[in-house]
Amino acid sequence: MDTSLSGLRVLVVEDEYFIATDVARAITDAGADVVGPVPQLDQGLALADCEQLDAAVLDVHVEGGFSYAIAESLTRRGVPYLLLTGYDSWALPEALQDAPRLTKPIQLRTLTAHLRALLGDAPCP
Repeated sequence: MDTSLSGLRVLVVEDEYFIATDVARAITDAGADVVGPVPQLDQGLALADCEQLDAAVLDVHVEGGFSYAIAESLTRRGVPYLLLTGYDSWALPEALQDAPRLTKPIQLRTLTAHLRALLGDAPCP
C-alpha cells in the first residue's frame, strides 16, 4: 500500500460520483484523510474556508458553478490544490491558467504522484 500522503488531509470537490469515489479511494490508499468528497460549490467553499487542509483536488465545473471561489479561498489560506478538468488552460481564468492540473479523463495511478509533487515531496511526473 502506498502511504506517501500519510497523515495529510485532502479536500476533494467533484460532482461526478464515480470520479469522486475513485479519487477519494486513491487518496485514501496513499494514506491521506479525505475531506469530502463533495459535489457542490457551496459545500466545497464551506470546507475550504473552515477545515484544516493540507491540499485539495478540485473539479473545475461542479454543481452550482465553477470552483474558482474555492481555489481563491485555498490560495488565501496557503493550501495547494490540483485542478481536475477537461478544459484547456486558455479556457480558465488568468489566475488559474498556470495552476497544477490533470486533464480528464485522469489516470488515477498518477494522481498521488501529482499530489506529492504539489506538496513538494517529489518531482512532478
